[in-house]
Amino acid sequence: MIGKLSKLFVGVAAMVSLAACQTTTEMLAEDGAAKLTGWEIHSTLDDTTRAWASGNGMSYYAPDGTYLWKMNSGEGGDGTWMVNEDDQMCFTVAAWNSGNPECYTMYKKSDGTIVSVDDGGKLYPLGAFQKGNKL
Repeated sequence: MIGKLSKLFVGVAAMVSLAACQTTTEMLAEDGAAKLTGWEIHSTLDDTTRAWASGNGMSYYAPDGTYLWKMNSGEGGDGTWMVNEDDQMCFTVAAWNSGNPECYTMYKKSDGTIVSVDDGGKLYPLGAFQKGNKL
């Protein structure tokens, strides 16, 4: 009897472990989120200011590829943004990530909110969007 219980426990533990291995992308798809295309990313971000979900600042995405950011403390800067061939939004700021591009896949959830996922699978909720430069 103990042997059967041990096998049952191992089987249940394996199923729980496999469920825990589900990727962020798979979870978003199950929740009805759709990956944004390059065109949809441009449509969402061109000439748009986005409040950071953390509440610490905002970013502006200019149609010419200029990326501006400003923290509530007054600190700010600039860089560039683009959509790459994999339909990811990428931005480059000299002071962040050693000046290397940071790329994110963007999804629109079933409730209409937009989130981004980095190449490591970390999910980032995005703050409110407003057309124009509100910095």
